[in-house]
Amino acid sequence: MSKNHKMEIQCPKCHRRSSFTIWDSVNVSLNPELKEKIIDQSLFNFNCPSCRTDALVQYPLIYHDMDRKLWFSNGTIEGKSASENDLANILMDSLRRKDYTILNYQTYDHLCKLINDYE
Repeated sequence: MSKNHKMEIQCPKCHRRSSFTIWDSVNVSLNPELKEKIIDQSLFNFNCPSCRTDALVQYPLIYHDMDRKLWFSNGTIEGKSASENDLANILMDSLRRKDYTILNYQTYDHLCKLINDYE
């Protein structure tokens, strides 16, 4: 399941605040249309409704492909509670037992390269 939430962000040019969709996780097996939005990076693009400035918004994202058994994340655990980290470790162990490829990415370009490399 893909998961997102809305967040108010400030335009880097006009400084007005607007709502933006942050994707916590994307499951491209269930939502294949999101894969192209990751590759062309439109999933991360903020367009200010006031001044029309475009900006790339950096945020943590989990990429999950059930068909290819891929799990890519940026490995961010800052601000997570001990119980959340324990749950994450249990999930990673479960995915490893199912022969998933689990990799960390550093940038959106790196994520796109991983997606293309495992195509």
